[in-house]
Amino acid sequence: MCVVTARAFRANQKKYFELAEQEPVYVTRKNRRPMVIRVADDLPKRDLTAELVGAL
Repeated sequence: MCVVTARAFRANQKKYFELAEQEPVYVTRKNRRPMVIRVADDLPKRDLTAELVGAL
């Protein structure tokens, strides 16, 4: 698990996206809940394609 600030994440997105392939990356935000970046393959199995198309 890696914890990084939103500013550091924005400055080094490639680094943290690559790290997220190995472990969850938590992005902290001022006065807000942290966000988690991780590979979609790690999510519970469901029809992500239909959800993504529905979101567009």
